[in-house]
Amino acid sequence: MAFELGARVGIDELDDPAIRKSLTALRDEGIQHCRLSTEPASRLAALSSARSIAAAGSGEPTAAVYCAESPGTASFCHDVWDFLVAMGRPTLPTVTVGGNACGNLPPALRIARNTILTERGSSVLLVTTNKRGQATRFIEDGQTVISDGAASCLVSAHLMGSGFRVLGVSDAVRADFPQSGSSLTRMSSVVKGVARAVEGLSHVSGVGGQEYDLLITGNYGTSVRYLFATAAGMDVNSVYAPQVADIGHCFAGDLLISLAHAEASGVLKHGARVLLLGTSPRSWTCAALEYVRAETE
Repeated sequence: MAFELGARVGIDELDDPAIRKSLTALRDEGIQHCRLSTEPASRLAALSSARSIAAAGSGEPTAAVYCAESPGTASFCHDVWDFLVAMGRPTLPTVTVGGNACGNLPPALRIARNTILTERGSSVLLVTTNKRGQATRFIEDGQTVISDGAASCLVSAHLMGSGFRVLGVSDAVRADFPQSGSSLTRMSSVVKGVARAVEGLSHVSGVGGQEYDLLITGNYGTSVRYLFATAAGMDVNSVYAPQVADIGHCFAGDLLISLAHAEASGVLKHGARVLLLGTSPRSWTCAALEYVRAETE
């Protein structure tokens, strides 16, 4: 796993009226900085991916899954092409994933995993990247601030040293989710969506909410992350988000960045189970992982 982030900027330095209006609330929720980059999302993805491939040291990936949050724009296909050219692999077969906002990672992981199982590929590069445009960086429902960044990993049928075994992937969708009404009503629907996704995950992975050692969500405010933990049937103390104040919210990249931090910090023992939870306004996605420590370590 690797990542490429923009420069760290204090949220009080941003020329963003919505953020200035909510500075006190954001700080109370643990949000202090965000990341800003002058590079396009495709370039951030290429830099991160190059590091992942080099670190794995197991040859070239046979395919890639590119996650970003603008698949409906006319330039989206050009973003993917720019990414492949910037990475120096213009012929690498690539699938794009979007439409799940901050929850793109688990669906992308499912595609990468199924590609390996059905086509017997050696490894699939998975990268998620986003750069905010001219709109506000403030996310009211998440009580957080959007950052520019990319994160990547390699998915393989075989472990390349220590890593994470995928036990299952699940999602829940409510395309008719109401966007109006009271915040309490909307939050109640979100809780139900998270619970449904986690319940579905327990059926495919055989792991229940209380059996996970860590819960990793997007870098939202503290109260939102704790709400997700409760909805998932987990203790709030299991929520792992050590870089919220420093990084801000890098869309789906948060999950990989926090996962890499958990492995590097040594908090995971062999066999530890991690629940990744990604969200969007109308969908909730999750993946069950098991940490496997290489015998040489």
